[in-house]
Amino acid sequence: MTVRVILDEMIAVRGVRSASVVGAEGTVVDGVAADGGDLQLLAERVASAVGSSRALAALMGEGGLQQAFLEYLHEPVLLAPVGPGDEDAVLVLTLGSAADLGRVRYELRRALPRLAEALVEQGTATAPRDTASEVPPG
Repeated sequence: MTVRVILDEMIAVRGVRSASVVGAEGTVVDGVAADGGDLQLLAERVASAVGSSRALAALMGEGGLQQAFLEYLHEPVLLAPVGPGDEDAVLVLTLGSAADLGRVRYELRRALPRLAEALVEQGTATAPRDTASEVPPG
């Protein structure tokens, strides 16, 4: 399965406006947008936000970033690392509203392991990350 096929599946989930994979440097690995939005500009901003999130996690003594939800008035953003140690790439989903979050997070959990494998096959990541078997601390 290819990265594009998985992103197409994510964009088909009700409420998802765009789905893209952003590399560590802030470049779009692949992406689709229902409204033709500027995914590269979004990728550049996401790379900065993810860097800040990782710095905050380190300051707090937390592990790697698991997910980040940024709620804005018109287009919330959901970020989820893909790949080993959350350093290879980030899946970025923009949503129509925060009301769609539950359904989107459910589909995200199903898609992340397949997306990690597809990135390995594409040469973008080094090994798949199995988020389904991870248990949050506490």
